[in-house]
Amino acid sequence: MIPFLIVSFSDANTLVEEDLYSLYGDEEMVSIATGTPQPVINAPAMTSVITSKDIENIGARELHDLLTTIPGLHVSNSGISANSTYVVRGNYSKFNQRVLVLIDGVPISDLYFNNRGLSWGGMPVRFIERVEVVRGPGSAIYGADAYVGVINVITKNFNSVENRMGLSLGNYDTQDVWLSGKAEFGALKNTFSLQVSKTDGSSGTLKYDAATTPTNNISLAPGEINRQRDVIDANWRIGYNNLVAHLMYQGRFNVGTGGGHAGALDPEGEQNTYRFLAELKHTLHSPDNDWEIETKFSSRQISEDIKLKLFPNEYLDLFPQGMIGEPSYREKHYRFTVTGLYESIANHKLRAGVGVNYGRLYDIKEDKNFDSNGSPLPELVDATNDPNLIFIRPHSRRLGFIFLQDEWKFAPDWILTAGLRYDRYSDFGNTLNQRLALVWQVDYNVTVKLLYGSAFRPPSFADFHLINNPAVNGNPELDPETVNTTELVFVYRPTSEARLTFNMFYSEKEDLIENSSGSGTVGLITENIGKQKAVGFESELKWTPNPEVNVISHYSFQDTKDDIADDDAGFAPKNLFYVRADIHRGRWSFSSQLNWVGKSKRAPGDNRDAIDDYATVDFNLGYDYSQHWDFSLLIKNLFNEDV
Repeated sequence: MIPFLIVSFSDANTLVEEDLYSLYGDEEMVSIATGTPQPVINAPAMTSVITSKDIENIGARELHDLLTTIPGLHVSNSGISANSTYVVRGNYSKFNQRVLVLIDGVPISDLYFNNRGLSWGGMPVRFIERVEVVRGPGSAIYGADAYVGVINVITKNFNSVENRMGLSLGNYDTQDVWLSGKAEFGALKNTFSLQVSKTDGSSGTLKYDAATTPTNNISLAPGEINRQRDVIDANWRIGYNNLVAHLMYQGRFNVGTGGGHAGALDPEGEQNTYRFLAELKHTLHSPDNDWEIETKFSSRQISEDIKLKLFPNEYLDLFPQGMIGEPSYREKHYRFTVTGLYESIANHKLRAGVGVNYGRLYDIKEDKNFDSNGSPLPELVDATNDPNLIFIRPHSRRLGFIFLQDEWKFAPDWILTAGLRYDRYSDFGNTLNQRLALVWQVDYNVTVKLLYGSAFRPPSFADFHLINNPAVNGNPELDPETVNTTELVFVYRPTSEARLTFNMFYSEKEDLIENSSGSGTVGLITENIGKQKAVGFESELKWTPNPEVNVISHYSFQDTKDDIADDDAGFAPKNLFYVRADIHRGRWSFSSQLNWVGKSKRAPGDNRDAIDDYATVDFNLGYDYSQHWDFSLLIKNLFNEDV
């Protein structure tokens, strides 16, 4: 059980949703499906929206708390760093590379793993305005890594930021302090936000690990999983007319190693990272608003420093001080895009864009006490300038892309959305991805959608270029992973207060990048050898019987088969069930949610017992003491300590 006490002070007692969305009353609006706002029920994709009101209701602290509310999306924990892993429709990858995460439309994937990094671990939600999620392929719009899903985190803008401060205290020595504010000087608008957090991480005991051996057990197991972290998140946004500049800093320090990078407990290891984003955006409208051009330039800097004891002292009588690896690297990313929207052709909404990206991995350093065969070195050595020891060399990647999308209303109740995107990479060639979506408004209460899309996940720099690693090495001949998905969706609104959604999907994934025993190599090598098929369905109910009560529930089923092993692909539950009720009475608010996870199988070849089904129950109680003060008490996972 994890309780938190949250106290905040503000100059207003309500949060303001973006003006654009409020124009549509209670109808949920989403822009992630096409790049332009539209009602969720008409969006040409399976989309979900988490609003600021949802965030407040459930008392969420971290991004992963929000994502558990999405149908077909299971939030798991990686053994490495205990980071959250987003498993969409049963699609698991070890480093969580098949789901694209955006912050205000900017991808935050790194080059080394094509994920958010080993130390990012999510972000606090205090300054998130809304989260939009697409389940299914999104490469026809967003390009790389939008393989099985896209998550766009939209931070608070000039209209929704408040002058606010607060603090949160919880067990495991969890502490949060935050503040935000805004100021206007005529057409010049400023907003800022800052949150500083620390936690020792929830407790958990690992009974056995990779260092546990029958004859020479020097393992630290049973022992505590290492989950502590210190977090700093800062944002500053300044706008003048149609020009907006955004600066964002995310620091993650003293990050624990979870169950250990090599599967062995590592209480001494730690990770430190920072990410800095600078973005400049300009929007130009025609006088009659029939076209719009948006220009964006962004620069990202990433720093990753890791200190690991891969295996403990006296491991296999070879490493008296333990097997030590201390890698570090830096990345820089530059991105320039121009996107245009044109609506002057009758019944058509055309959207097109071009862009160039450049990324570089550099300033690579490493200290270690083992060689490329895993044999011990006499002492800890600096491998930075040794080509026979360093884990990777500097590399860069250039990308140019162009896309075109047409939303064609060819009949009063029919809309066909077609999209095509071409990406050209400097290191592996080109990809072409497409989408088709036919949306039929059967009548006022019923909508039917037929969706098709393809997507890709490019090889990461680790997949391509990892060297001198006794466990696994890269392969410069890799191709991108690909997926093709078809969906059928039904949306029914029996009343204005209720919405039922049901969808079925089928996908085929090829050229999955997996590790295999290559001939003439030490350890494993990455190859395009994986192939999977997935089928499933998702159902969701949203019901607001009156302004004081809100009910959300969904059930998802997925079955992913590994064609090579001719067995369940594992790592993901077949069944997900979620239900939440929000109640508001006067100054009091109460929310409770249940999340049930069932039928989680091991990966092929893993003979351990099956994972037990489990359920978690959370409660959040809030009280608006006055116009300026509010309090809340959050209790997470009240009943099930085994989770």
